[in-house]
Amino acid sequence: MKRFIRNIIQILVLALLVLAVADFAYTKVLVNSAPTDKIALLKSLKGKKFNYVFLGSSRVNNTIIPAEIEKQTGKTSVNFGVNSSRPRDILAFAKLLVDNNITCDSIFVQVDYGFNHLDGSSFVNFESMPYLHQEPILAQRISDLPQAKAFQFVPFFRYAFYDQQFGCRKVIKKLMEKSPSSLELSGGYTMLKGHGKLGNYELPKTVAQRNRYVDELEKLASEHKLNIVYFISPFAHSVRNKDFFGKLKTRIPKLHDYSQAIATDSFFSNESHLNHDGAKVFTNLVIRDLIGKRKDKDR
Repeated sequence: MKRFIRNIIQILVLALLVLAVADFAYTKVLVNSAPTDKIALLKSLKGKKFNYVFLGSSRVNNTIIPAEIEKQTGKTSVNFGVNSSRPRDILAFAKLLVDNNITCDSIFVQVDYGFNHLDGSSFVNFESMPYLHQEPILAQRISDLPQAKAFQFVPFFRYAFYDQQFGCRKVIKKLMEKSPSSLELSGGYTMLKGHGKLGNYELPKTVAQRNRYVDELEKLASEHKLNIVYFISPFAHSVRNKDFFGKLKTRIPKLHDYSQAIATDSFFSNESHLNHDGAKVFTNLVIRDLIGKRKDKDR
């Protein structure tokens, strides 16, 4: 019986050792290869200085073109928009900017119906995995997930759980990724092509009284002298409950509302996202209005 128990213990120890080695190897590859997601991109830019940083959801990721900004103004910028991001995620990215000594003149934050939500993006969840032991900010960001403790303390569990994102083939492909990656070359912008059918997209009828993560972002900005500029990216004119935008502005008075700035349907990939042509039009509007005509200070 003692021998049986000893054998079981040895097998468990060996299994944990194998998992620990695999966890170390995966992390080494993911952290040190060319960045293919926004957290990896941010980490690769540690200590860099930009004129403008853009934070938000896919309505930033697919909307703001850093190359166009540099072409028109000579100013540097980076797009850290992540699909499905909400104020909680935006706050985490702002903290990461400070923690990684990435400085800029202005941080442009896209706000919309996400103001009504306190949860975060599933994309940010899995992008955080390789950095949980390096970045307390990201460990805190995922701390309310049911698997949070296992992600941090059980070897390789974080990668097994997100196997679709971190499968062996994908990690090998990432190992072979050449630098600069396509994400680095685009400055974080991901284009959408084509023009989809516009349906009856409906915005919320009400706006939350407050969002504690926006409050925390304001506090962070005050403490670190960050110039935050809030804006709304365009929606198609067919969306319902357009009075949502006015209600949102009562919560964020400094909000720049471009929700209806583009009237041409062919510039939209869907009701809430611009295609590449639309992104060029809107980026140039941002250049003229928020960058060209305004000083880099809180307005």
